[in-house]
Amino acid sequence: MNNLINSMKIFDRQMIVSDLEKLVFALRDGNHSYQQIINILSSCIMAIEELLSATQMEKLEDFLPEGIDNLDEVFQKATNILEFKEWFIFMIDTMFQKTNDKSLSRTNELVIEAQDFINNNIQNCQLSLELTAYELGVSPNYLSRIFKDVTGVTFIDYITNLKLNYCRNLILNTNLKIGEISTLLGYSTPQYLISRFKIKFGCTPGIYRKKHSDM
Repeated sequence: MNNLINSMKIFDRQMIVSDLEKLVFALRDGNHSYQQIINILSSCIMAIEELLSATQMEKLEDFLPEGIDNLDEVFQKATNILEFKEWFIFMIDTMFQKTNDKSLSRTNELVIEAQDFINNNIQNCQLSLELTAYELGVSPNYLSRIFKDVTGVTFIDYITNLKLNYCRNLILNTNLKIGEISTLLGYSTPQYLISRFKIKFGCTPGIYRKKHSDM
């Protein structure tokens, strides 16, 4: 029983199932009284309750098998050790799934927050991975990794693409010179912005403005 509890504390599914199998085998050897079985299964349930509390998930009752309304009914089936084992494994698997879902949900939220921060600070010449990570309270390396995982593009490529689109809007809708736009978007030299703009739109900002002003 202690091995099972320790496995649950470190949240290792393989070890949990292995230790549970050993416990079930021991309980079925006929050397335990009904009350001893009840006490052991009660300890199992308490261990799961502690795990649920530690992972901030739903109440234990939310994991009861179909057709069972309360924990008393679980104990009423305590003589069927195999059925209890299946329920126990079901709960563990559900907790692992919910943990993964919660982690994925938070990851998506962080990326959305990062995108919002970038969009709202696109004219901030200090905008960077480090600044965004600082604002979100995560490390730059972590933000860089999850950003690529969720969006499919790197953090830098996302900002670059956004800045180039913003640059195009300024070219079409203002009289700002490319040097002014370059400074506004935080580029050290206009030449770098011009080269990136040409790669994306097929011509320099000056030619792009002339083409569209003649339309």
